[in-house]
Amino acid sequence: MRTVVVLGAHTAVGRAVVECLEERDLDVQVRQATLTEHLGPGLDPIDEAILKAGDLFVLAFSGPMARGMAQGLAALKKPVLDVRGDGEGEGLFLWPGLDPAAGAALDTGAPNRIPVGLASPVVAVLQALAPFKPTWASVATYESAALFDQAGMDELSAQTRGVFTMNAPDPELFPASLAFDVIPSAAPRGGDPEAAERAFEAAVVAGAVRFGLALPVLATRAVVPSFSADAAVVEVGFAEAPDLEAALDALDAGRTLRRAEDPVMPSLDAVGRDDAQVGRVRRVDDRLRLWLTSDRLRRGSATQVALAVERWLADNLS
Repeated sequence: MRTVVVLGAHTAVGRAVVECLEERDLDVQVRQATLTEHLGPGLDPIDEAILKAGDLFVLAFSGPMARGMAQGLAALKKPVLDVRGDGEGEGLFLWPGLDPAAGAALDTGAPNRIPVGLASPVVAVLQALAPFKPTWASVATYESAALFDQAGMDELSAQTRGVFTMNAPDPELFPASLAFDVIPSAAPRGGDPEAAERAFEAAVVAGAVRFGLALPVLATRAVVPSFSADAAVVEVGFAEAPDLEAALDALDAGRTLRRAEDPVMPSLDAVGRDDAQVGRVRRVDDRLRLWLTSDRLRRGSATQVALAVERWLADNLS
C-alpha cells in the first residue's frame, strides 16, 4: 500500500484534503504531518522519518519553508502535489513523477500546473464549452476568506465578532476589514491587485490549454465576507454562440460541474459539494454569461488533489 503524506495537515486546505482522500476510499495510507508548533492529536512532526515514509506528498501550506521542502523532495525524486503553488493559491503544481503531460508549464519555470481555487471550476466551464470553440473569457470573482486558508477565515471571524462588540481588530491579511464588506482585490495586504488578477488569468489560460483551448482571459477579483463559498460571473465569447439548449446540455455533461436545481442558488449552498454549481445561464448575442458557485476548500483544492492521487496510483500500481 502506498503512503500519501499531507504536509501542513493543520491548515484548512490540509484538513479538506485529508477528508476528501479518506472519503474516496483509495488504496493508500494517509498520514498527516505538520510543523512542530502546530502538532496535535493525529499529527506527526515533519521530520526525516516522515519524509522517508512517504511515497507521495501533498504540500498544503505556503511560504519559503514550504517551497524549499518541495524542491528538496523533488531532488530526492519524491513526487509532490504543491496545493498552494506559487503562494497565490492559484496552482496545483505537479512535481516529478506526476503525469508530465498534465498541463502546460508557465513562464515562471514552474512544473505542470492544474488550476485550483476558483480557477478550477472556471476551467471546467471552458472545457465543457470547448466543442463550441470559445474565443475569449471574462471572469468577475467573488472569493471567500479561504483564499488565505485558515488564517483568512479566522480574520473574518474575528472582524465579524468585533463589529458587534465595537472592538474590531485591524486587518492583517486583507487590505481592509472584510466583515460586512466587499474588497475589490484578491491580493494580500500590501500586495498588488493586478498581480493577483494576472495569476488567476494565467491559471485559467494554462488549464484551458490542457483541453486544446488557446484564448485570452480577463479577470476582475473581489473578496466577499464568506468563509469558503466562492462565486463568479463567467462570460464566454464565441465567433458564433451556441444555441442556449445546446450550451446547457454541454454544461450538464461537464466534468466536475452540476446544474443547480435553483438557478438563483446562493454560493453558500455549494459548501460541502465536490462539484461546482452552475446557476443562471444567459445567451447574449455572441456570448454566454453564467453564474458559478463552489466550495473553495472542496472543489478548489481537495478534490483536485484526490483526482491527482487517483491518476498517480493508476500509473504506479507495481
